[in-house]
Amino acid sequence: MGRVAELVSAFESQLRPCSSFAQWEAFRLVLTGFCSAIKQLDDVETEIACGLRELLIHRTPFQVMLWIQAALEKPSVGLVEPLCELLAVRDCYLQHEWIAELLGEIGDPRAIGVLSDTCSFDLEGDVFRSLPKRCLQALDAIGTPEALVAIEAQRSSAWMEVRDEANELWGDNN
Repeated sequence: MGRVAELVSAFESQLRPCSSFAQWEAFRLVLTGFCSAIKQLDDVETEIACGLRELLIHRTPFQVMLWIQAALEKPSVGLVEPLCELLAVRDCYLQHEWIAELLGEIGDPRAIGVLSDTCSFDLEGDVFRSLPKRCLQALDAIGTPEALVAIEAQRSSAWMEVRDEANELWGDNN
């Protein structure tokens, strides 16, 4: 077991579902401790990439959160492919908004296709279309001509919120 996997295992065992302010505060403190521990590690890109890919097969909600949080703490181009694979999963919620945001931060053009495709995801409970809007923002952050074409394509989205975001970003770039 690698260093990140050991941290995921140790911190996952400390996390509990929350229904009170005190429980949320305890949860926040555990997550803050995890983030601090991850920040101290060097040379963990390959392990985080493997951990992200493992989520495609075996996952609990807390594992998903912790592995993606590890990627957020240590963003790198070596994580683009496993993050794109996770973003493409439609059968369950895998912190998609965080993944889209991270892909935008990394800024690798390899993510354009999946970010563009994900703009059409209709996730249950996403009434404000947060995921497609985050994908559009990530495409804007990537900023290549191909990314801008993907933004332009969403100007005719079936969802008003997505059209509005695409039009705003399109206007900023033209």
